[in-house]
Amino acid sequence: MKNVIGTGLLVAAAICLGAPGIAGASGSSVDEVRWQCGADSVTVRSYPGGPAIPGETIGYGVRVNVDNHNDNVWWHINSPYGGYVLAQYFC
Repeated sequence: MKNVIGTGLLVAAAICLGAPGIAGASGSSVDEVRWQCGADSVTVRSYPGGPAIPGETIGYGVRVNVDNHNDNVWWHINSPYGGYVLAQYFC
């Protein structure tokens, strides 16, 4: 019985320790400021590759707060707007 309990605890610990790695595979949570340096303006999207959010464009030199790198192609920003932008346009 002790082996069963001990094994159960080890499995539970492994799952808990492995969870951040699993979550991190789909993106990386960050909190960093970047600025738009690659185009006259960049549109903010409602989801990666999705439609532009009307009126939400980031002009050259404007700073944004990135909170998730996702797939390193589409970053999620939360300031000055909330949505997705193409990473290639930001320094």
